[in-house]
Amino acid sequence: MCEAATCRIHLCDDDPYKELLHNVDEVETLLQDPVVLAAIHRLLDLDADLDELRVSALQSEAISPEERALPRFSGRALKRLPTWDLWHKNELEQLDQMKTLGMFGSPIKLPEGGILMRFHWRYRIKVNGKRRSRLCCDGSPRAAPEVHSTTNTYASCLEHPIFRLFIALCAADNLTIYGGDAKDAFAHSPGPSMPTFMKLDDAFRNWYLERTGVLLDKDLVLPVLRALQGHPEAARLWEEHISAILEKVGFKNTTHEKNVYTGKFCGEKVLLVRQVEDFALGCRQESTAKSIYADIGTKLTLHNEAEAPFEHLGLVDSFDGYDVLQTRDYIKLSTESYIRRLLKAHGWDNPSPRESSNKPKPPLHESDVANLFNLAAGPVENAPEHKALEAEQGFGYRSVLGEILFAYVLCRPGIGYAVTTLAKFSTAPNALHYKSLKHLAIYLRQTQDWGIMYWRSAPVETLPAVAYVPMTFDDTLPVIPPPSHLRQLVWFGKSPTGVEQRAGVVGTIALPSTPSTSKHPLDVRAWQLFSEDTVGVNQQQGFTCAVPRAPTKECY
Repeated sequence: MCEAATCRIHLCDDDPYKELLHNVDEVETLLQDPVVLAAIHRLLDLDADLDELRVSALQSEAISPEERALPRFSGRALKRLPTWDLWHKNELEQLDQMKTLGMFGSPIKLPEGGILMRFHWRYRIKVNGKRRSRLCCDGSPRAAPEVHSTTNTYASCLEHPIFRLFIALCAADNLTIYGGDAKDAFAHSPGPSMPTFMKLDDAFRNWYLERTGVLLDKDLVLPVLRALQGHPEAARLWEEHISAILEKVGFKNTTHEKNVYTGKFCGEKVLLVRQVEDFALGCRQESTAKSIYADIGTKLTLHNEAEAPFEHLGLVDSFDGYDVLQTRDYIKLSTESYIRRLLKAHGWDNPSPRESSNKPKPPLHESDVANLFNLAAGPVENAPEHKALEAEQGFGYRSVLGEILFAYVLCRPGIGYAVTTLAKFSTAPNALHYKSLKHLAIYLRQTQDWGIMYWRSAPVETLPAVAYVPMTFDDTLPVIPPPSHLRQLVWFGKSPTGVEQRAGVVGTIALPSTPSTSKHPLDVRAWQLFSEDTVGVNQQQGFTCAVPRAPTKECY
């Protein structure tokens, strides 16, 4: 466990955050302490579940046992681990990079009226196992009330239904999707609109001493010259900067969804989606993607950079939490990697010898559905009996439910009934609720490679041919073969008992004149977001695409 900070500060019940800010010299790093973090979170969210302030092991499978045991990643805790050298090395690399990009000015005394913020280091393990130490600032409303009250801090993000619709359009047009990544995106954006300064922390002072031989005075501050992650304006500054660049390159974003773009390059129509600094581009030739990404990188490059801060990643195999499988005949979205990490985090990754993934059981046992509602509720949260039950079961009910909910939101709609049913008992789960929730996690283990398949209208011969494997529960349920018309989507419906069923459904998008004919949110928004003047779809004629129609009412 991570120990509390060794500082003598009375955290009053009214405003512990204010106490911390008035005693900054006695606190090594703000928001690094579990005790401090819990106190602040209680102010921001009275209903927050604070029993388990632990780092989620879902971010990587390369996490060490010592790192997995930490409640959360902080510099104080990581310094005691064998892997600290990896974290510290990346700290130095991050600060070197900030200097190269001109993130900060020379250390000075705080000018009168200047906005002072504090550094906040974020530590995470990337999926590839690399330890990433990211320098941020604490830009919360309590730390920077002037900025929040006087500046525009809004920035859009890519919605999951829109990304799935992007995949559907790429499949319908037989496009191949290539990834791109803008390095240190925020640091390539203009600086804050209000003069902002950072208070020096030990990590920066030690780095400065190592690089220059000068030990800086703690009372000095650093002028912020570029958008720093954590600053309230950073996301907006980056969005405005990259949107202007994409417009210069030749892209036009859609009217309602600002992170979806279209354009014509090298004689072909190209589709692009952006999630902050991550890009996915659908086109027919990889040379087109390389050319576009090179142009974006050139326009992002600062005057003191030798290389463009943009990387072409090749074929997209993951994006924004999804696993993306691109084959000759279809594109498949799944959450296999995420589910695998979820299971490993809770020690549920090894199936029993009797378990078979060929015939998984339903997400909820039909015999348990009635008992879930009829049995007496369990002990309420925060009660000693609840803590005892949680310790007996070995996991937090809300934690696992939230982790499974993420898979449901991405591309596992078939577990929707089970998730929404089990969510009804979050405040007072009993032993059966725990058992059913764990069973749902085991069901995901048995079906972790299931997902949504978007069939192409014609084969793309440059991609590998991957055989279609039908998915079913047992011999009593029919196996639906691939649809004869490849512009269809295999979706997963749900019965009232939570049984996940497969069906090939023609996915014609609803026309603007009759939006009520489709109840699925993807259908309703499709005609709004992808009109003829944005992605080249003729709304009056409609088009057949891999978009799911709403299943029958009783399925939801």
